[in-house]
Amino acid sequence: LPDILDAREAVDTKVAELAARRRTADDLAALDAALARMGRDIDEGLDGASGDELFHQALVQAAHSPVLASLYGHIAGMIKESRIESLRQPGRPPKSLAQHRGIADAVRSGDTEQAARAARHHVETVRKVRLLDWDPDETD
Repeated sequence: LPDILDAREAVDTKVAELAARRRTADDLAALDAALARMGRDIDEGLDGASGDELFHQALVQAAHSPVLASLYGHIAGMIKESRIESLRQPGRPPKSLAQHRGIADAVRSGDTEQAARAARHHVETVRKVRLLDWDPDETD
């Protein structure tokens, strides 16, 4: 899993950066739909994994990079394990949703540096959860 998280950090940060530069109105609508799905699922007491997966897929599509999309597709099954582990921690789903919203806000505004930074922070949080070093009372 640590190797998967290393790959995920590399891919997710570049994807977020490119998405902030290349996103279209349709891409933003797909991000918003994924966030709404995750929010509804969490409100219903679910872990939000379906919306989480949709969000990351929409982010990859918004990057408009066929090579990164192919790479992400190759590691998507491995990423699923880190997603499930992270989202099953108490209090984690709403925190993950908030982090996704931060990434989406940076993408929407076209702030490439903030998008990459927000994506890196998100993966670092997943890494902490995996290492059981995550504090559910952290503010973000």
